[in-house]
Amino acid sequence: RGVGCIDPDTITDTELKTLHDAGVRGVRLNLKTRSENPDKAFFTKTLRNYADRIRPLNWVLQIYVSLH
Repeated sequence: RGVGCIDPDTITDTELKTLHDAGVRGVRLNLKTRSENPDKAFFTKTLRNYADRIRPLNWVLQIYVSLH
């Protein structure tokens, strides 16, 4: 099993199914490497976008973000 990184705006349902068939069971939302901390609106929109894409597959969502 594995966790991958995707772009929820460009990945297709077919590509998600291919990843699922290969054993992927979650994605990582990486906001830590951004030069600034995301504001609440950006974070909320991004989180919902990822969640909407992976919900049909019952995947987990890992969130990597600075708490400072």
